[in-house]
Amino acid sequence: MARMDSPEAQVARILSHPLRPRILQILAVRGEASPNEIAAELAVPLGTLSYHTRLLRDSGWIELVREVPRRGAVEHFYRAVRQPSSGETRMALELDDQGRQELAAVLAGALKEAGRIQERAKRRGGERRPSELAILHFPDPAESGG
Repeated sequence: MARMDSPEAQVARILSHPLRPRILQILAVRGEASPNEIAAELAVPLGTLSYHTRLLRDSGWIELVREVPRRGAVEHFYRAVRQPSSGETRMALELDDQGRQELAAVLAGALKEAGRIQERAKRRGGERRPSELAILHFPDPAESGG
């Protein structure tokens, strides 16, 4: 299992709340935005959004790019420094043989479903963009003698 202070555990902690990846996505699309703008777009209270923005800032996922005076206050604008990649997820597991077989079946099913999604996208028409899917599952080399 990943240690609590490992990079994987830190990423998991940051992305564990569903609002944080949405904030990062908005910043990735817009380039920059203020918590006020993001809160309005996501229809969440500004206080809630500000809390999650602070966590992302303090952990180095976003950075302050400018400040704009607004009616006696200062509006802060942020940009994403790191972005979660939907294709880059890592999890350390400890599995027995049956667990490895079960996981292999789940991953094979995920690949089949990805193929079905692609076929539906082809039938719908419209603009399609390239995307790559990679699923890797292998035993820890230290445990397998190599």
